[in-house]
Amino acid sequence: MPLEGSTLIAGKWQVLYMPGSNAKAIAKARTLPADSICIDLEDAVAPSVKEDARMQVLAAIQEGGFGAREVAVRANGLDTPWGEDDIAMIAQSGAHALCLPKVDSIETVVAAHKVLKEAGAPPTMSLWCMIETPMVRYQQPRYFYPEKCARRQHPA
Repeated sequence: MPLEGSTLIAGKWQVLYMPGSNAKAIAKARTLPADSICIDLEDAVAPSVKEDARMQVLAAIQEGGFGAREVAVRANGLDTPWGEDDIAMIAQSGAHALCLPKVDSIETVVAAHKVLKEAGAPPTMSLWCMIETPMVRYQQPRYFYPEKCARRQHPA
């Protein structure tokens, strides 16, 4: 139950991650119980197969079969040779969400949003930000920790 005066932000109970380069794992994900599926193009994929994995992920998402599960794709960062192409593909893939790794500033989010928009992403597409360093909390608190988030309050 949310605290009085706060907004409840629903999280995911089960997110199943699998490498985008593993067709067998992606096929298996269609049969496993999870709230969400996240297909990884970043750390789980070797540099030598990243472009092939991107096309395999696109084909798998367009094939469907994931049921009511939310499907996200974790892109490579925009500071890599693959990031922009990953995000453009995700925008057109039919995925529900872009999972953006190593977010360390609001500028990273704005840049990814710009690529999504330019690539024609639907307005319903979500953006999952993986904040992997505590420094962002101090650099950009108003963006990543809005006042309307539900908080545990210390009893008086």
